[in-house]
Amino acid sequence: MRGGAARATVDGFLAYHFALGVEKILLFFEEPHGATWAAGDAATDWHAAAQRIGDHVLGRCPRWLVMVQGARVASWAGTASGQEAPDLTPGENLMGVHKHRIKLSDGSKLVYAPHVAPPSEHMLPAFQSEAFPANLPALWGRNFGFVTQLTGAALVVGRVGGLLADQLDAAWQRAIVQWLVDKQAGFFYDGLNANPSLGGLLHKDWGSLRAEKVKLLEPLPVTPVSYTHLRAHETRGNLVCR
Repeated sequence: MRGGAARATVDGFLAYHFALGVEKILLFFEEPHGATWAAGDAATDWHAAAQRIGDHVLGRCPRWLVMVQGARVASWAGTASGQEAPDLTPGENLMGVHKHRIKLSDGSKLVYAPHVAPPSEHMLPAFQSEAFPANLPALWGRNFGFVTQLTGAALVVGRVGGLLADQLDAAWQRAIVQWLVDKQAGFFYDGLNANPSLGGLLHKDWGSLRAEKVKLLEPLPVTPVSYTHLRAHETRGNLVCR
């Protein structure tokens, strides 16, 4: 996304609101396939694009948070520039941050937001290893878990979920939940609706919760938030920047 196209897209989104409490969140590009991270190719440089788009967003609406996913390919120690990384799902690779951090006009609004995917969606060599699932914390730590300690920026895993279709999927989800607890990292669970790829928290009737998923998420800390509380912040000034 370049120049006028990026600005037009951002301006279109800014005409609407995305509320989470009293903050705003804008997340661009769902799992940017083929994107690189400061690897020298302007056409695929997600690092540069995220900074450019993020600053445009903050210039229009400085209260918003800018959430940046990882790239699918990047240069890092021991590999050639642009080579696809092993054991990575789309949007997960933030290893380029070691040498090239995201720099926004207001760094306090930056959130690194990698996505992770279970074996039922992306089967990776690490999931077939004899060390699975004990090998997963080191994998997530390498791919993105270091960013808060290194940069001071927030880390929110932007997508966690899965079908729980078999023991492999269940082991993966138990491992990521424990990792989130240990790291005290934020996350978004995908999703609420009963979609065919991730299953959702609800059954197909849209009225009953899947008990096995609720139990899986029990170790995570929660903050009760009522609908009335959220509605109390819905003023024009809080929701929309024009």
